[in-house]
Amino acid sequence: MAKSPLVVDLERIPEGEPLALSFDDAIPEFVAVLRSATESQAARVSGRADLELESWPGRLDVTGGIQAALDATCGRCLARFSLKVDRKIRHILVSTLEGPDGDEEIELHSHDLDRSLITGTTVDLGAVLREELLLGMPMKATCAESCQGICGGCGAELNDEPCTCEPEVDQRWSALAALKVDEN
Repeated sequence: MAKSPLVVDLERIPEGEPLALSFDDAIPEFVAVLRSATESQAARVSGRADLELESWPGRLDVTGGIQAALDATCGRCLARFSLKVDRKIRHILVSTLEGPDGDEEIELHSHDLDRSLITGTTVDLGAVLREELLLGMPMKATCAESCQGICGGCGAELNDEPCTCEPEVDQRWSALAALKVDEN
C-alpha cells in the first residue's frame, strides 16, 4: 500500500533547514482533507496548501498557508455557494508534553494551544491541514454579508421576495391603538 503524500517521515526533514511542500487538488488525499470540512463527500472543492517544515530538537514547526474554495450552504437563506478560506498556518508539533521535571501533569498556557503531539516517526499533515482549515472557516457561513435569509413566519426568501407576514401586535398594548394623538 502506497504511503500518503501528506504523511512525512521525520527523518526526511533536515534539522534546522526548512523542507518546502505544496499540495493541490490534484492530490486525492488533499481533496479528502478539503471535503472533510464540507457537509458532503461529493461536494465541489479546490485548494492549495504551501507549507514549510522545520525540525528542531523535540519539535517540528509547520508554517505556511492554505487556500480553499469549498461548497457550502448559507446559514441564512440555505443557498449553495462557494466559501473561500485563506488561512495562515503556524503549528508546532512536539515530541513530548511532559513537564520540565518529566511530570505527567503540566499546566498549559495560551502559547501551548497551537501545539500537537508527535507520535512515532511520521507526521500526518492531513490532520494539521484539516484542523487549520476548520479554524479558518466562519462559524456561520453566509453567501453574502447582505443576505437577509428566510422569514421564520411565511418562509419567504427575503433576498428575492417580501415577507407576507402580518405584523404581530402585543395584545397588552392594543388599547393604545385607539388613542388619538394631537399633533398641534
